[in-house]
Amino acid sequence: MNGAQHRGVFDTIFSQGFRPLFFGAGLGAAIAVAIWLSILRGDATLTTSFAPTRWHAHEMLFGAAAAALGGFVLTAIPNWTGRTPVRGTPLVVLVTAWLVGRIALATSAIVGNLQAAVLDLSFLAILFALVVREIVAARIWRHAPAIRPALATS
Repeated sequence: MNGAQHRGVFDTIFSQGFRPLFFGAGLGAAIAVAIWLSILRGDATLTTSFAPTRWHAHEMLFGAAAAALGGFVLTAIPNWTGRTPVRGTPLVVLVTAWLVGRIALATSAIVGNLQAAVLDLSFLAILFALVVREIVAARIWRHAPAIRPALATS
């Protein structure tokens, strides 16, 4: 694969929010379940300060479900606003924040609980900022109530 083809794949993946986020949600959930089962069997350990069941629950909610929610919202926003989808650098930053949050929680005993929490919650904060930016830029105030639940989860 040459440089132009590689760039084309990257651009395609990060041209719609559902592509990296739905993939991340599914892959993240599968990995979290595999790790959790390995921990329960005694075959593996994590350097997290969470008990295994709490870590697993957190990953299902703030990892898989949050990524799926983000993919859904970023897919719906162009329909709500008539604007182009969030893509490129803002989407790469959002997906990176999600991935960093997963790593931070898995290593929270090393990183520290406060730092891990800040890194993990940065995904929801960035998602909220992107949603607000799109609604405000489109001046679609009838969708402003959608900001309240997003703010509550952020």
